[in-house]
Amino acid sequence: VARATDVLRGLGRALAWAHSSQIMHRDVRPETVIFEDRTGRVVLSDFGLARRLEATPGAGDPAADAYRAPELSDGRYPDRRSDVYSLGIVGWELLTGRRPWPDTMDPVEPGDRAPAPPPLAEVRPGLPPALVAALEGAVELDRDRRIADVVTFMERLTKVAPPAPKSEEEPAADTPVAFEPTEWVALPVPRMPQRATRTSGEREVPREASREADGDAA
Repeated sequence: VARATDVLRGLGRALAWAHSSQIMHRDVRPETVIFEDRTGRVVLSDFGLARRLEATPGAGDPAADAYRAPELSDGRYPDRRSDVYSLGIVGWELLTGRRPWPDTMDPVEPGDRAPAPPPLAEVRPGLPPALVAALEGAVELDRDRRIADVVTFMERLTKVAPPAPKSEEEPAADTPVAFEPTEWVALPVPRMPQRATRTSGEREVPREASREADGDAA
């Protein structure tokens, strides 16, 4: 669950950056999610279908499918909520191994109420309630009931409590240590500043005589 939440946060940050630049991805799916080999960082790739938010619909717009929002099938132009839907589908599949809706669905007729998503807590018991609410709100077929934008989706994810830290087990008695307990580490001895050497013609003036000379001069 913790790893899935981290993946969703990473994808959400990428979409939030794109939306802040007035760009929709429009094709969030497992095939466009990449993990870096060394760091494991999640990367959202393939902005080939991306389009500016204020652009007008065209013939090359993608059709609805298992990961794309259902409003694409009835001629409505996608907006930020369409990317939220795709992100929710990816997260749902990541946690349950399946998608909440059938791959092929009849479009919801105007005036009809779209069905609510299946209860995620029943499909995958034990999930944090904040995560359940975020995903169920993201995969709503009716985009008027869907989470409005990725920022709101990310805010709900911040309420997902991190996993409890594992208790550190005390080392066994026979576990070897790097050094014996009685062994001391020698540190370099600091070098003390040396006194200035006197020449052969100079003699040391007693401290009392020096004070008297200073008083006479005053």
